[in-house]
Amino acid sequence: MELKDEAFTGELSDLARIQKKTEEKLKSVLNVRSKIELVEKGSIPRTAGKSKKVVDRRDVYSKDEKEKK
Repeated sequence: MELKDEAFTGELSDLARIQKKTEEKLKSVLNVRSKIELVEKGSIPRTAGKSKKVVDRRDVYSKDEKEKK
């Protein structure tokens, strides 16, 4: 993820807030705890070639929904 330049105020507290909010959002959406490291814009190299397809094989249905099928 890359943030727009306007998101940065230069305050360390703002960077810490962005980092924490991103970690919390990933946890709530993916149910996976992650450690976010903020780095300078453009410092992460683009991947070479085509992106790889990711298949989510988690069981997302509740027990009740399975019984209905």
